Amino acid sequence: MARGYGLAKALGNLREEQIFLLDTAQLHIARKNFGTALERAEEARALTPDRDISNVPGVLATCLLNLDRFDEAQANIAKGLERAAKLDEVSDSAFDVQVFVSSLAA
Repeated sequence: MARGYGLAKALGNLREEQIFLLDTAQLHIARKNFGTALERAEEARALTPDRDISNVPGVLATCLLNLDRFDEAQANIAKGLERAAKLDEVSDSAFDVQVFVSSLAA
């Protein structure tokens, strides 16, 4: 892993570590390395399982969709929306994503 990851981890800064892992996941998505991207996104979620930064569910769903794991993508989006609703952080676009993923899983 890169130097920034080690520094964030050493300092115990979970949010910075989570952001770094998500950035890494998005780089892997751009390179179409969806399995590795999924691993990084899952690591990011594991750091703060009770509260994701806003794009964790979307990154996970992108990976799962590209790996043809539609049911898991749908469940992930639903779980993310449930958490966001509890925190009053749900956007209209989040519901659009849920509808889209649901249509793929059907």
